[in-house]
Amino acid sequence: MMRALAGLLAAGLLVGACSNAPAPRTDITPKPSATPRTMPLDSELALACSGSPVPFTAPYAGNVHPLVVVGPAGEIDVSWAINAKWIGSEWTAIQLVVCVGAYAPTGEERRCGPYSDGTNLVIRPMEHRVKVVKAATGTTLTKKTFTWKDDPVYKADNDADRDSCPAVIMGGEDPEKIQYVDGYMPTTYEWVNEYATRLSEQPVK
Repeated sequence: MMRALAGLLAAGLLVGACSNAPAPRTDITPKPSATPRTMPLDSELALACSGSPVPFTAPYAGNVHPLVVVGPAGEIDVSWAINAKWIGSEWTAIQLVVCVGAYAPTGEERRCGPYSDGTNLVIRPMEHRVKVVKAATGTTLTKKTFTWKDDPVYKADNDADRDSCPAVIMGGEDPEKIQYVDGYMPTTYEWVNEYATRLSEQPVK
């Protein structure tokens, strides 16, 4: 009898202990999963200029080619007006990346002088090199080099020579009496934008 009672008491204690366990939470809302990405990042688009394929882009095809222009420092901004279509989400499935390089010497030199103090001037003409890359593959579609002659701001000057010898220069400190200067640097935004616009509307042959 005592043994049976002890068993019941033990069972009661066990039930009591179980009844004090916290009930499962029912007010927790599961966190929604992240929305899958469907568009590339600007940093990924800039890497196309180094030959890297860009995720979430489209093959180069059709009659209209959404594109972005990437500047020498990897920037994608509305300095090139056509980029507004990407920044404003009018264009999504990018096909081309137009990579604008830094100013670089053409490899040619114009020598001027000697001037009154015996100094000679060496002008190194500058140019901008542009590479167009297929975004989906990272392969180069075409290249173009721009000089001041392509600059629409100065076409009204009848292509006057922008790197002609100056009439007067400041005397230099070089004992060899030679000064090296960079030639005219064409403005880039307008003509690159015109070039990119033509590319975007050029049917694939």
